[in-house]
Amino acid sequence: MIGIGYLDLGDLDNAVKSFERMRAYAPKNTIPLKFLAVAYAELGENEKAKNAIEPFVKSGVNLRGLMHIIVKKDAALRERYANAFLKAGLPGKPGGYYKILHDKRLNEKEIKDLLFGRTMVGFDPKTEKDWRIKRSADGKATYESEGISEVGKSWVENNMLCNQWDNLYEGIKDCMPVFKNPEPRPEKNEEYIAVPVYGICPFSVVD
Repeated sequence: MIGIGYLDLGDLDNAVKSFERMRAYAPKNTIPLKFLAVAYAELGENEKAKNAIEPFVKSGVNLRGLMHIIVKKDAALRERYANAFLKAGLPGKPGGYYKILHDKRLNEKEIKDLLFGRTMVGFDPKTEKDWRIKRSADGKATYESEGISEVGKSWVENNMLCNQWDNLYEGIKDCMPVFKNPEPRPEKNEEYIAVPVYGICPFSVVD
């Protein structure tokens, strides 16, 4: 979306115009609202920022849950978004989101040693639903989450973990880099963070 480019560059007025056009075209689409909350908060339009973020607040989303889909390589840019969400009224604490540090990224050997022949357990930061993936040494994989069971295969490609399930995600290949989490919470399964295109997946390895 062109509005995200404006927002990332700090061109807040054009960002607002772009996202408001999206809202006018598709009023039920909540995607532009989170970006409008950032733009309005940084413009000092506090009431508009609060109104934009309100649907997420009402649905129980907090800072950690919303930031899991804001995947930015630039740490300062991620901090900008997080601070703006808090200013708009999203529940959370400063710095209370997953940090992706590129010096913590795992290479091909590290991914294979960590995940193949073992079981990873994690959760969705937005819904808090638990999931589990068990892999054999040769990449045969089983996915389970609240009554859902799926089989598929895993491999490593270009220093990324790749999965392809028989039915889940319509059987499309899904590749993602994997990082050590610099700030794991002891009570959560989040020693590592996988970063697919659709967000952030914290997890730990149990055997």
